[in-house]
Amino acid sequence: VFETASLTNKAELRSQGGVGASAWLTAIPTSAILTMQPSLFLTAMRRRLLLPLTIGPSHCRCREILDPYGYHIISCGKNGGPQRRAGIMEQAWRHVLREAGAHVNDASSKPLLRNLNIPGILPSDGRQLDILATGIGRVPLCADVILRSPLSAMGFPHSQAADVDGSTFKQAYSDKARQYPELHPSDPRSLSCRFLTLAVETGGRFCTNCTNLFRELVEYKARSSPHVLQRSMQLMYTRRWWGILSVAVQVAVGSTLVPETLFAAGSARLVHTFALPSLEELVGGHREAPMVSRLV
Repeated sequence: VFETASLTNKAELRSQGGVGASAWLTAIPTSAILTMQPSLFLTAMRRRLLLPLTIGPSHCRCREILDPYGYHIISCGKNGGPQRRAGIMEQAWRHVLREAGAHVNDASSKPLLRNLNIPGILPSDGRQLDILATGIGRVPLCADVILRSPLSAMGFPHSQAADVDGSTFKQAYSDKARQYPELHPSDPRSLSCRFLTLAVETGGRFCTNCTNLFRELVEYKARSSPHVLQRSMQLMYTRRWWGILSVAVQVAVGSTLVPETLFAAGSARLVHTFALPSLEELVGGHREAPMVSRLV
């Protein structure tokens, strides 16, 4: 199928691959952060199968006629989709960091660069970071989250997106390096914090920074358990946290594509802090099927 696919479909298929990208398909909806509204779930399924979307507006806010696959509305800056998507992914990463044991800022208190003791930052600097996490390493972790489409608003693959997995990540790293040059010194040891660009594609593919940080968090969290249970805890948190992040990607993209007035799609947004899981929820104790299928 891949060999005979169009360049657009090849880029979409590559965007759907990689570690954790498809975890939303097997995530057990034991809590709100792992649950998708029916309209968002169906939209995610149709996108994964490369099918036209069945619901949505006919025109963008920029007055362009929308294509049936959502290429334009996902990439259009005037529609506000990129900004909305980023907020949902930021909240998902904050929740994972909080479950790992870190102290994390909330959405209403993004850290200012001028308050992080970074050389070269003026007192009047107004730049903010998405995430500041402390307590899980030798230095604080600063991160910016970015969610990008491998396709243009016209549906054409960005450079090498049809041929290279995660081709958008290199540009994402470059953009953040230009935005925060003080956080990319020649000697990283000169910084009092660690900065990461946490990039993910709209199909669900996570960058190397994401997968490496994820592995560190799982290992850190498991070390707090008795040695005999550490491997089991790693597996449980791996399943749960990839589920949280993967569901967040689909909710973020789906919230851009599905109008909020349809099927209460907007209510699925990750806009607040969720409670930490109980042991029963963590081990998947709530496996009973729902009373009403979300596919109906």
